[in-house]
Amino acid sequence: IRLLQAMAPVLRGVIDHSGELPVDVLLAMFSGLDPYSTTNKFRRFAAMKSESKLAAKFIALEDWINDGVPLAGPTAQECLFDWYIENTPANKTWRIDGDVVEPKDIRVPSLVVVPEKDHIVLPQSAHALVDALPEPTVWSIPAGHIGMVTGGRAQSTLYEPLSLWLNQTLTKINEQSDQIA
Repeated sequence: IRLLQAMAPVLRGVIDHSGELPVDVLLAMFSGLDPYSTTNKFRRFAAMKSESKLAAKFIALEDWINDGVPLAGPTAQECLFDWYIENTPANKTWRIDGDVVEPKDIRVPSLVVVPEKDHIVLPQSAHALVDALPEPTVWSIPAGHIGMVTGGRAQSTLYEPLSLWLNQTLTKINEQSDQIA
């Protein structure tokens, strides 16, 4: 947070000037969260057989990460400055369409998926949301921010359970609305 606070004036200038946060700046910020992660992942890559499926997956993931899109200016400002620096969600000052967002008032089914090895959005942040929601469904996944959705176990640990949860939840909502009608 301290580094982000120190960088905030420059980042605000970049966002104000271009209307977005360039993907290269975003990637540099992510790398700064764990400076050894880039070196470590390329060491692992160097140990892979060059024609292996694992190496091909690594390259595909790196291409996807490095060919990202910039973060829209308003989204960048809200995430970086409001959420991280000002901690507006926890301080109950985060607003959507003028209304303060109060997790305790959310009355729809809520699913919180927590990647337990995440160093971008720390698991404690997600668990704080869990504590504030009335009746959330909570899943902990032994992966990081990106690995949760792209890792080798993403199909079985995220996508299949998510499909089932959505199907069951929407079926229940439809049944309840049929009873009301």
